[in-house]
Amino acid sequence: MGNTTEVIAHERPHPLGIRDKYDGGTVFPKRYAAPSQRPLFPPEKAESIALDRPVATTKDAPAMNLSECVVDKITAAQMNWVRTTPQIATSDPDV
Repeated sequence: MGNTTEVIAHERPHPLGIRDKYDGGTVFPKRYAAPSQRPLFPPEKAESIALDRPVATTKDAPAMNLSECVVDKITAAQMNWVRTTPQIATSDPDV
């Protein structure tokens, strides 16, 4: 896990009912800040609720500072920061 500021940014959405995205390994697309990025690896940013950046299908790297973290479209929709939830192909009921 990252430094204090990254941990605070990660923890702040939990009172709004936002669940961690690091449970269950490097799950695509919910663990990825930019799932449409090509090539997929290495990602430029970490999704703040996932906190780590998936750098391979089975390996993560921690966000080293807050500038490496973003709130993705799915998390933004869950926090009511945007009006609609983006449509993605997933079987995850939490997305």
